[in-house]
Amino acid sequence: MEGPGVADMETGHVSSHHREEHRLSELRIVLLGWRESGKSSAGNTILGREEFESGVRTAQCVKRQGEVAGRQVTVVDTPGWCYLSVQNTRELDKQEIVRSVSLCPPGPYALFLVINVSSSFTESHRRSVEEHLELLSERVWRHTIVLFRSGDWLGDTTIEQHIETEGKALQWLVEKCGNRYHVLNNENRGDGTQVTELLEKIEEMVAGHSGCHYEMERMLLQEVEEKRRTVEERVKQRMMKVQKQRKALRVLFKGEEHRLSELRIVLLGWRRSGKSSAGNTILGREEFESGIRTAQCVKRQGEVAGRQVTVVDTPGWWSTWSVKDTRELDKQEIVRSVSLCPPGPYALFLVIDVSSSFTESHRISVEEHLELLSERVWRHTIVLFTWGDWLGDTTIEQHIETEGKALQWLVEKCGNRYHVLNNKNRGDGTQVTELLEKIEEMVARNRSGHFTIEESDEGFKQWFKGEKVDEKQLKQKLEEEWSRREEEWRRREEELIERVAMVVVDSETEGSTLPVRKRRNSIDLFCPSMSGGSPSEAGSSEWGHELAHERSKQKVSQWLSKTVGSGSSGYGTRSSVVCDPVWEVEEDTVSVPLTPSQNKIASGVTVHEEVIKVFNDMKVRKLSSSDEVKKRKKAVLFCLSEDKKKIIVEEGKQILLGDIGESVEDPYACFVKLLPLNDCRYGLYDATYETKETMKEDLVFVFWAPEGAPETSKMIYASCKDAIKKNFTGIKHEWQVKSLDEIQDRSTLANKLGGNVVISLEGRPL
Repeated sequence: MEGPGVADMETGHVSSHHREEHRLSELRIVLLGWRESGKSSAGNTILGREEFESGVRTAQCVKRQGEVAGRQVTVVDTPGWCYLSVQNTRELDKQEIVRSVSLCPPGPYALFLVINVSSSFTESHRRSVEEHLELLSERVWRHTIVLFRSGDWLGDTTIEQHIETEGKALQWLVEKCGNRYHVLNNENRGDGTQVTELLEKIEEMVAGHSGCHYEMERMLLQEVEEKRRTVEERVKQRMMKVQKQRKALRVLFKGEEHRLSELRIVLLGWRRSGKSSAGNTILGREEFESGIRTAQCVKRQGEVAGRQVTVVDTPGWWSTWSVKDTRELDKQEIVRSVSLCPPGPYALFLVIDVSSSFTESHRISVEEHLELLSERVWRHTIVLFTWGDWLGDTTIEQHIETEGKALQWLVEKCGNRYHVLNNKNRGDGTQVTELLEKIEEMVARNRSGHFTIEESDEGFKQWFKGEKVDEKQLKQKLEEEWSRREEEWRRREEELIERVAMVVVDSETEGSTLPVRKRRNSIDLFCPSMSGGSPSEAGSSEWGHELAHERSKQKVSQWLSKTVGSGSSGYGTRSSVVCDPVWEVEEDTVSVPLTPSQNKIASGVTVHEEVIKVFNDMKVRKLSSSDEVKKRKKAVLFCLSEDKKKIIVEEGKQILLGDIGESVEDPYACFVKLLPLNDCRYGLYDATYETKETMKEDLVFVFWAPEGAPETSKMIYASCKDAIKKNFTGIKHEWQVKSLDEIQDRSTLANKLGGNVVISLEGRPL
């Protein structure tokens, strides 16, 4: 017991002695509990009217106010948790629970833990409640009241009898809350006494705390609020990125028909993720049996939105299990699935339950299981989020950005392709139609290629012909080579799309409706040579290195000339009037016009003589005294002058050979730190590396254009790149880098220098 006036275990009533003395003019309340516990309904009963939407999920905190029994009452409803352990609760839900107390400043007088009296309360439920409430710290218990709802279910049984018979778990909870509890009958809202008594119990509890309310640690609240702001910014960036990609693809594939008469789909994912239910939603009828385990692949077909659609459901794996722990039969079925929709699926849907957390353990498990189908599978994979109703009024982008790096990695790995299905709203045909259109966009990007696991590796095997390797080593080498080529394909493709998107966005910003003739200083866009040919194209089996390179160059040239016109034709007619923007295809480059303002800047840029001198000194490596050697540059950055007329040596942004071993321990890591996070730069890096045969030194020209840099800066630096490159004769290695993650990994540079033959860089083994 907490003292006089607190709920009595025998009567359940509050003594009247201090009622008027402790009466508060304002009461602030937070509702907590798991999903479908009746929080929203309880909030409506307290306020005496329908303020919270019952029957739908509360995805974000909702605050409502009203006058009740002469008091100004504020009630904050929170997202309920679905799974027992707090580890399985979405990050966004946990953050909202913490944020709830800040929505009724300076803090709530009471937190109601809502328990449905009609459901059992086990030890698992007790642990779940304890874990979730302690997101708010141990102090929360002093301000918590157990609020039992569905009081009509008790009938003639008292709440005290229910607590005693339910067992130790519920008894522990009531005692943890200082024996404070109350029963609400949501079916009898006309009974105002049940709410008045509840408010009086709050006032008695507050009196016992000397009038104090619950207050969260300020640092923790600030941390949550900072995360929210960061997420909001990243959500905008993600949505802009996806929109830019889709715009660029529409430009690249302008005039092509992408609609397919037939679509073949494979569903992959862990158990209980909603694969079978998703299959039924796609086909628009009950074709797969939901609620029971899919032990073998199941294939179903139907006509959807004018397309013949084939869907293959597969056995799921346990969500955080390693592929080593998955049954051999399940792994065989996953591999077999792609052969059930010959010649191969256009899309593989990785089904993720949006109501559950997605941790690093989930990520590793997904990666291992998908790569049973080879590294090439990612080019054909779309993340399909199920149980979209769980999101409520939050967006899927908010979920992705809040959930953390593991889920973000997965979405990026799938080329930012994702979709949300609400399996409870099958009548909404637009969600399925949009999904099919996303498949068709992906297929167009893959140049009409479907996924097949039967692609020949004979060309690769020739590379290792002279080496003594067993089958296991050969398989590993093949996978590594596939992975390298797939990554190179993805990088070059994204580079092309990004640059086209920059031009599209920039032309929109300029606001001109008139086309502009291609000028001499237009930006050169490196097309994806995709060396080794398209790994996603059906029937690609000729993998001789040079032949494949030439084939892929031709494909890209054909691709671009087909989508933007051949020769010197642009979007309009072949008119000779000075108004046609020209996209010129020459071997493996395409030129895109600059805007007038950018062209003016680019055309007047010169390279300062100091830049040329630095390059020549780094290139020659002539025999010198030890003092002269120490003064030679290991790395240096170049930037545009303030007036944007010259490329100059950036002051203080260099590493000397004499610094190594003194102020610089790792020259490569130090070089990476020189790069600004929010602007572009050019750089030279004198790489020292070791191959299986010898030690080597090579200069690498780096064009640094991070995603965080202003679009105008990217455009200007890209357009001026040739001005500096033509003065750097003899450089074999050029590297355009868009992210810190890409350049921090020294193995990426090693691949530039010599691929698998490089065994160390700057004396550090790879």
